[in-house]
Amino acid sequence: MLSTSKNANINYLAKLVKLTHLRPHVNADNLQCAMIDGNNVIVSIHQKVGDVGIFFPLESKIDASFLKVRSLYREKSQNFDQTKAGFFELNGRVRAVKLRSEQSEGFWVPLADFQSWVTFKQSDLIPQTGKEFDTFGDKLLLCKYIPVHTKPVDGTKKQKFDKAKKVKQKDLLIPGQFNFHANTPQFGKNIHRFTADSNVTVTKKLHGTSLVSSRVLIKRELSWKERLAKFLGVSVVESEYKNLFSSRTSIRNLIPTRGSDSIEANRETSIYAKGNALLEPFLQDGMTVYAELVGFVKPHGTYIQKGYDYGCSPGSKHFKLYVYRITWTNPAGKVFEWSWQQIKLWCQQYGINHVPELFTGSVYDFLDESLLEGDSSERFYLKLKERYLERQCTLCANKVPDEGVCVRVNDSLAFEVFKLKSFAFRQHETKMLDAGEIDIETQDSVDEV
Repeated sequence: MLSTSKNANINYLAKLVKLTHLRPHVNADNLQCAMIDGNNVIVSIHQKVGDVGIFFPLESKIDASFLKVRSLYREKSQNFDQTKAGFFELNGRVRAVKLRSEQSEGFWVPLADFQSWVTFKQSDLIPQTGKEFDTFGDKLLLCKYIPVHTKPVDGTKKQKFDKAKKVKQKDLLIPGQFNFHANTPQFGKNIHRFTADSNVTVTKKLHGTSLVSSRVLIKRELSWKERLAKFLGVSVVESEYKNLFSSRTSIRNLIPTRGSDSIEANRETSIYAKGNALLEPFLQDGMTVYAELVGFVKPHGTYIQKGYDYGCSPGSKHFKLYVYRITWTNPAGKVFEWSWQQIKLWCQQYGINHVPELFTGSVYDFLDESLLEGDSSERFYLKLKERYLERQCTLCANKVPDEGVCVRVNDSLAFEVFKLKSFAFRQHETKMLDAGEIDIETQDSVDEV
C-alpha cells in the first residue's frame, strides 16, 4: 500500500506518524501544535496523542485529487464540497508560514481522511507507522514542488548537448568511479541517531550550489589499432585517470573526442568550470572533492542564490568555494571517506576554504552540564536551534537569514551528515517560490529531465 517511487527525493517523502507531542496553540482555541521530526505542525484541537496520520514536509506538492476530495483548496470551486474552503493554493504546495504567531513547518492529516480517496483498512497500515513513502496504493501522493513558470537563476538557458554526445559521455563512465552529491537527510528525522557519546562536527550550511571535482578512472576511447589489437586478444590499456566536474546532477565537462589527450570543459566560463579550476591542480588519482560555490554566477553580478553574497562582489572575485567532503575511490570502485580533520589539513595545505566549523566534539561536551538530565538527543536538537538558528548571515553583506547548520557524525566509517534549516530561511525559500524563482540546483535538475 505504501511505497517509494524510483526517483523519489528523500527530503520530500510523506511519513506515517503517530502523534506523540501535543501542546496548545498560543493564539487559537480550535488548534494545537504537534512536534513531528523536529517540525512544529498545527493540527485540529480534536486530535489526541496516539492518533495516526500522514505528515507532509515543507515544499512538497500534494496530489490534486486528494486535495479536491478532502476540500482542502482555498478556492471553493475546486473542492468536492464547494461550500468548504481550505488553505491550499491550486499548486498543492506545503508552505512555511506562521498561523496566528505559530510556525507551520509541515502538514498532518488523519489517516481516516484518506479512505475517501484510496480504499484500505487502517488496521493494515497502522503497523507501518514510521514508514516514509510517496506512493499510496497506485497513486503518487506527493513530490517536490517546482514552480511551473520559473525565472532562470543565471539569466541564461542551460546549454543543451545533442543526444549522441550524452550517450557517448555515459558510455565512457566506469560504474562506481564518479559519484554525484547525494541529498542530505533532514536532522529532524534522525535525532535518534545521536547520543551523549556521539562525536560530531557542526558546520555552517551555506546557500550556494554544489560542485563535484574528481579525478577518477574513465574508459579510454581506443584508436582503431587498439580496437584491432583487443579483438586479436592483445592486452590494451582501457582506462585512465581524468578530471570530471559536475553540478549536483550533471557532469559539466565532456568526454574528449578520439585523438584528444585531455578533457576540456564545454563551458570554460561557467561557475562550475571556474570552481573546478581551483581544485583540479591538487587532485590525486582517485580523489573527489565536494564543495559549495557561493556569491555570483558571473562577474557581471547575477547571484548564485539571490541576496546571498557571502562577501563577494561583481568582478574578478565574484565567487568563493568551500569544501565540505572529500573521498578516495580505488580502481575497484570502493569509496573511502576522508575524516573532517583530514579535510581541514588538505584545505590548509593548498590554501582552500572549507565550510566554517562551529563545533567539533562529543554531544556531551556540546550540552551544558546543567542540562544533562533526560534525553540527550532531544536536548542536542534544541540546543542546536538555540545556539545557531534564526540568525542573520554573518558572512553576507546583505541582510539575509542564515540557512542553518550541518551535523556530521565523526565516529562512523560511512559519510553521515544531516541538515537543519532555520525557519527564517524556510520562509525565505517560500517567498522565492512564491515569486516563481527556484535555486540554481533545482533549475539544474529540471533542465536534466
